[in-house]
Amino acid sequence: MVGTEIVVLLAFISRFSLDRKLTDLKEEISQKQAILEANLPFEQDVRNLEARINQIQTLLKDQSKSVDTLSLLKTLLPPGVYLTTAEINATEVHGDAIASTTQGFAQFLDSIGSAKNITQVDIGEIHKNPLTGIKFDFKAHLIPVKTQNSPKK
Repeated sequence: MVGTEIVVLLAFISRFSLDRKLTDLKEEISQKQAILEANLPFEQDVRNLEARINQIQTLLKDQSKSVDTLSLLKTLLPPGVYLTTAEINATEVHGDAIASTTQGFAQFLDSIGSAKNITQVDIGEIHKNPLTGIKFDFKAHLIPVKTQNSPKK
């Protein structure tokens, strides 16, 4: 009989011990959840910051391509022709320009059409205004940078 009582006492003790461990684990989980919830805005800020850093790195990497393309456009613009807008990406340049004379317009078309780094030029709308000159938009398709910079064998 003493053996049975000892087994029952051990069962109760182990039961209380397991209940206490379960309570401690639940408390620990709730504390860690509270910490995670408290840090959630910080984690979101870090993730947003990482995304912005990646965007900035991409922009910085592509900046030299844009500068090179702008320099190319600058050399192609004859006197009396200027850009009002220019959108540059890796494969094309889209811009609006004004030429003060038809000769300047023709020179621009000739120079952009014969540029080595441009594969195709599309001219959109053309409007002639007696006060400002010839307003037109264009799209120039660029040769990819890898092809431009590769050494010829």
